[in-house]
Amino acid sequence: MELDTCADCGRSLDAHDRHIKFALPDPVLDAGEIDAADMWMSGPNAKSSTLMQVQNVGAFVRALLPVALTDEHVVTYGVWIAIDPAELGSVFDVWWKPEYRDLVLDGYLANSVQPWGLLGSPVSIAVRDPERIPYCTQSSADQLQSVIADTWNHDLVLAAYWGN
Repeated sequence: MELDTCADCGRSLDAHDRHIKFALPDPVLDAGEIDAADMWMSGPNAKSSTLMQVQNVGAFVRALLPVALTDEHVVTYGVWIAIDPAELGSVFDVWWKPEYRDLVLDGYLANSVQPWGLLGSPVSIAVRDPERIPYCTQSSADQLQSVIADTWNHDLVLAAYWGN
């Protein structure tokens, strides 16, 4: 076996520490055709945006969901969190200001994260580093809390996106 291949799963070692960024929240994808006038994003497109509001769908904030894997690997998911649309204005007001470092929000995971699913799970997010988007910190849903807090078999998680 080559040195750059995992002895446990046979995948390339550079496949183990991944970043998976969801382009859109699942509810936006499920809404079908959306008129551009009904969608506001903080950036020029969904992939580069950190805040989003879609008429009749909801308001969303990007967050990081790092998942600890066996053998000290990490997969970090760039997910969307559905928040109360009434909160989006106050979030926007602090997003690029020093007060951002104190941002804490509650919402619901707006992406299905494999291999667990988790869409709609309640989640709290908080800023850990003012230079990055918030992190998922805890959940009242047992499965999502386990994803946040526990270490997962890296073969199980990697196989969900890259097969065997």
